[in-house]
Amino acid sequence: MTFFFHYLTRTRKRKRRAQRISSKAQHDAANDTSIEDLPTHIVIDILSRLSLKPVLISRCVCKTWNLFISDPLFIFNNHSTPELFLRTDHSTTTCISRTLHWVDTATGNYHSDLRFNLPQRYSKYEIVNSCNGFLCLSKSLFKNPSIVCNPVTGEYVTIPKPQNDPTMTVNVVAAFGYSSKTNHYKVLRLVLCTSFFRIAELYTLGTCTTSSSWRRLGFAPLAPIGGLCPTYLNGVIHWACDDPETCHFIVAFDFEQECFCVVPPPSHFDAKQKKKENLYYINMGVLGGCLSICDVTCSTHIDIWVMKEYHVQQSWTKQFSIDNCGLCRPIKLVANGDVLLMFCKRQGLALYDPVEKNIRYLEIRNAHSIAFQAVTFAPSFVSLRDVVGVDGLKVQNDRSRFDKCELHEEAETLFLVERNLPEVLLEHLYIW
Repeated sequence: MTFFFHYLTRTRKRKRRAQRISSKAQHDAANDTSIEDLPTHIVIDILSRLSLKPVLISRCVCKTWNLFISDPLFIFNNHSTPELFLRTDHSTTTCISRTLHWVDTATGNYHSDLRFNLPQRYSKYEIVNSCNGFLCLSKSLFKNPSIVCNPVTGEYVTIPKPQNDPTMTVNVVAAFGYSSKTNHYKVLRLVLCTSFFRIAELYTLGTCTTSSSWRRLGFAPLAPIGGLCPTYLNGVIHWACDDPETCHFIVAFDFEQECFCVVPPPSHFDAKQKKKENLYYINMGVLGGCLSICDVTCSTHIDIWVMKEYHVQQSWTKQFSIDNCGLCRPIKLVANGDVLLMFCKRQGLALYDPVEKNIRYLEIRNAHSIAFQAVTFAPSFVSLRDVVGVDGLKVQNDRSRFDKCELHEEAETLFLVERNLPEVLLEHLYIW
């Protein structure tokens, strides 16, 4: 009897102990929370603050996160700064790279370990401008806008040609933008037949698939200089223009209002900056979310002006003055406050430290090219199918979007190396 009594006692103790452990585990499990328990808008806000590489990794965590990142709401909540991408040009005009190299400017190592391909059949095209993670590409020869693509998803659409297209004998200036009011992306082209005959045409993505969907807006009031890159900011595209009858040389097009306007330059700009031959030395950009002008008309230094309050002439402020820099244009402000500069038609970038007043030169290695384009844009995982709609253009996909297939001329990883620039090279930097 004593044996059975001790046996039953030990058994009951084990059962009670197991029940206590099970109850504690259930209680702890009930109190545990994970990121999946957070509201959707908070998760999207957290993900939108990440740079490109962590976002790519986050897509692989679960299907829910992948859906969050692919949601159109994600791009409008994106708090991260625009990323830097480089596209290199090869030594022959018949071979233009279709690979975009992502350069990590946040960590300071400036290596490019991520690559995205532009559509394969459009390898001889140039980048017009970026908008909300989409790129507009144009033909190298006539600058006619041809496709809109998302290099991250690999999707692209072909823009139909306008009816009675006269671009075989005239110049075209293209631009790409977004209207937040209508939630439409639009492609603009200015057909510059003569100095007195300038036609503006607009194509809205997702409205029609025929060439008749190009709408004529009438005559463009000013003629942008086609050789300079347009600058896109908050639904408005900007160019330098050549018009002796006006005191302004910045022409802009508002994609929401679908109208042209002029933006006043800094009040100190005189006839020297407004001469046609000097307009090629006036480069525009976006620094810290503001429109900027880089004045390179002086041979000893460059001045970078920033428009603190848009369209207010008195808000122009000379933010940087850099000595012995050469022909360059500002690309972006990096996290530590340095200004990233691009040398025109050279294999290199530079970082200007406004505190120490010094320049660090960054040479592009493994590019195998003679020139390059530097593009800043916020990468987006939004599908072009959501942009064009059901009855819109046919969305195609380039399967090699993450560069799984190695290109023979770009098998190595592109990266930037800091170096000292010889004085003799500094002299050549003034060659456009």
